[in-house]
Amino acid sequence: MVNMPNIPIRAAVLRTPGRPLKIERLEMEGPRDDEVLVRLVASGICHTDIDFCESGGSGPVVLGHEGSGVVERTGKAVKGIKPGDHVVLSYQSCGRCRPCKRGHPAGCQRFWEANFGFARLDGTNALRAWGDTASPRLTVWPLSLRVGRK
Repeated sequence: MVNMPNIPIRAAVLRTPGRPLKIERLEMEGPRDDEVLVRLVASGICHTDIDFCESGGSGPVVLGHEGSGVVERTGKAVKGIKPGDHVVLSYQSCGRCRPCKRGHPAGCQRFWEANFGFARLDGTNALRAWGDTASPRLTVWPLSLRVGRK
């Protein structure tokens, strides 16, 4: 994996449950080999997001796991999607467990962790407060496109 410079982004950040989301400048890592960078055109907030806003956990989070946009970059292992493609984003799945391999990603054994764990499945996180290299990364509600081709 080639280290890419961080990408400046804006996101709605929830810092305190029960308080409004605030648009903030953040930095995000470029896509890994198996990831796709999508410029979001629209992002949905589902009922789970709303529940989290009202009574969620601790620490700052970026919510939203539904959206649509245009592919900006792809990791070198991504096949079948290229920059300029229009995509719709939904929930994530691991792609490796029995339900995923049988074509049933909604039954993924790591579904909760993948979608509500506020990090990648390997435990890392791609977001950081703007210009802040010392503090821990913000947690992120996964909004990504996992590409799996047979």
